[in-house]
Amino acid sequence: MIIKRCCSLALMLGLLAGSLSGCVVQRQVRQGYFTVKHKVQGAYYLEGERYEEGVRAFEKALAENPESAEVHYYLGRCQMETDRPGPALKHLKAATALDPMEADYHYWLGVAFHENGEVESERSCYERAAGRDPNHVQAITCLGHVHYEKGELDQALDAYRRVLSLQPESPSVLYNRALILGRLGRTPEETLAWKAYLSRYPNGSLAVSAT
Repeated sequence: MIIKRCCSLALMLGLLAGSLSGCVVQRQVRQGYFTVKHKVQGAYYLEGERYEEGVRAFEKALAENPESAEVHYYLGRCQMETDRPGPALKHLKAATALDPMEADYHYWLGVAFHENGEVESERSCYERAAGRDPNHVQAITCLGHVHYEKGELDQALDAYRRVLSLQPESPSVLYNRALILGRLGRTPEETLAWKAYLSRYPNGSLAVSAT
């Protein structure tokens, strides 16, 4: 009787485990489906500049799936594009909390902090984004700009060097690098930096200043 009961118990546990694993797989498939769906929708609204439609769509999606990092992220992005940095900050914070390893979430949270005038929090977000993705050009560029605006010229120059190793054509970085070298009194390097800028961007008001 004991052997039979043990066998029956083992059978029941096996069936339960199989059922649970099936539920887990189904849940993962469902989550994967909605992740792809939300990314496609997000690209549609952002790239098509259909921001108000995006806000409405992702507000509805959020009511159905409040724990989705993607939904919070795209809702925040669309709100940023419709001049709602306050609400956007809330949702981008939620996105980073739900998926803390996604570099883009931290980068856009930094942008939202910038729009809300919170510079130190902005800087931290760019640092986290660059820490998760060392090739995140936008985050490293903005980090350089923050350093530059705060007068941290050596740190800004280091950030700009990183950017130019990844994106040699960046106009704002090429221009600011030359400005920094001038402020640091490194005239020969400054001259070369201005020439590098003008060789790529010979026209416009900034080109006149560079000349």
